Formats: sequence, structure tokens, C-alpha cells
Amino acid sequence: MVGEGKLIDPAKDYVVCVNMVCSPYGSSSPASINPETGKPYLLDFPRTTVRDMVNANILVRKHLGIEKIDIMLGPSIGGFQAYEWAVTGAGCDTEGGIYRHHS
Repeated sequence: MVGEGKLIDPAKDYVVCVNMVCSPYGSSSPASINPETGKPYLLDFPRTTVRDMVNANILVRKHLGIEKIDIMLGPSIGGFQAYEWAVTGAGCDTEGGIYRHHS
């Protein structure tokens, strides 16, 4: 899927992967240490929605000067984010864009 001559070819495509807030693989999540208590946030972690994630991605897109997204894909929550961009318009010119979801 990713590589020379494949669907996503980094030699000709600009590829951006954004950190996802509240993911256990991201920079902060319910498992992160709350600086006020010195313990994991757990249920005290701020509620975060897919729309919140997309809004954060919009800020990244604007910061990088990306005006058009040709393809957006992702498994699980990444797919839900692609749907959110499509449903809301999310401030992105996606004319001719393709949204793919795989779970």
C-alpha cells in the first residue's frame, strides 16, 4: 500500500501522519500522568471527540499550508476522522478527493 509505485508513493506524494490525542500511542492519553495529582488521568482525562481530533488536524493542515487533500485513509478512529472531514466539510478543499475507511 505504501512504497514506490504503490497507492501511496512517498517519492511523489506528500504524506502526513498526525499524532492522535488520547491514543495510547500518542503524546497524551488517560494513561498519562496528571501533573496535579502525580497519578494517571484515567477517567479524569478530558473527553475528546472525533470532531476534536479533526479540528486539531485542521490546525496542522493550515500550519503546513496544505490546501487540498487528495486521499485520506485510516483504520478505526482514523477512518472515523476521514468520515468527519467528509461530513462536515472541515474547512478543506476535497474536490475529487477519496475517503477510504478500513477496519
